[in-house]
Amino acid sequence: GLVVSRDALRRLRAEQELLGALADLEKLESFINRSPAVVFLWRAEPGWPVEFVSENINQFGYEASDLMNGRVIWVNTLHPEDLPGLEAAVEKKREEGQREFSLTYRLYTADRETRWVEARILLINDGRGRLHHVQGIMLDITERQRMETALQAEQQRYQSLFTHAGACITYNDRAGCLQMLNPAACQQLQRNET
Repeated sequence: GLVVSRDALRRLRAEQELLGALADLEKLESFINRSPAVVFLWRAEPGWPVEFVSENINQFGYEASDLMNGRVIWVNTLHPEDLPGLEAAVEKKREEGQREFSLTYRLYTADRETRWVEARILLINDGRGRLHHVQGIMLDITERQRMETALQAEQQRYQSLFTHAGACITYNDRAGCLQMLNPAACQQLQRNET
């Protein structure tokens, strides 16, 4: 009787621990699915088959089940100009022994809209050092990319105006020290010196 009770008590405790772990997993999964970060697990095989993707992939118009069962092929969602670079980057990092790194690339939504994403990648090797999975967390950075592009365009525009202006333009820092002058100002200074 005593041995059976101890075994039953151990099984009960193990079941309770398992139920607790499952509840924690459900909470974590719910948290991930409400966040903007999409979690992926790809097999390191041609086409990068998706073994797991969080449900919030739906922000790109895809169903997680379609990616996991192969109805939607992951590499077909990637911008074709970015795929060779992605594959080369993963291979290079693997050869260098670097397991964690970030990549920025474009993908298509289910509606074929181009989105920029930043992915934090973890390479998972087997016991013999061969790559067998790629784990990732992906964030949509399209708006940030658009703002950076617009900022660069504005900087180029102002630089062009500064360089090609016929008027003398100088820039002094707060202490009054000359930091920059445009070509017209340089020519004027040279004329004044002669």
